[in-house]
Amino acid sequence: METVLVLRTIHWDCWSVKLDALMTAAQRRGWRLQLIDRDPTMVIDDLLKFWKPIGVVVVESGPSTIHLRPEIFGRTPVVYLDPTPDLFPHPFAYVHHDAKEIVNSAVKELLAI
Repeated sequence: METVLVLRTIHWDCWSVKLDALMTAAQRRGWRLQLIDRDPTMVIDDLLKFWKPIGVVVVESGPSTIHLRPEIFGRTPVVYLDPTPDLFPHPFAYVHHDAKEIVNSAVKELLAI
């Protein structure tokens, strides 16, 4: 079974929703998620050598995680989930959820009932 590392860097209330979605996607693809609460003393290189992941998801990265630049993951693909928009000066793979659009969709559904 292939492993995907999930680095949680900030503890927001919506973590459980994001984790549920990640777990659902991982189950469909036959991946094992290895959740890691990011400790500033942890060395990314050691994590990559130990787990040998096929990819990394960095969740909710903010200014304190500026050292988690894509290049430190080497050839391992990394995607940032809800990063601070100006975290890196160059292009990087990221996903933002749009809470406003989600609420608008919910309201439209409610009004249609």
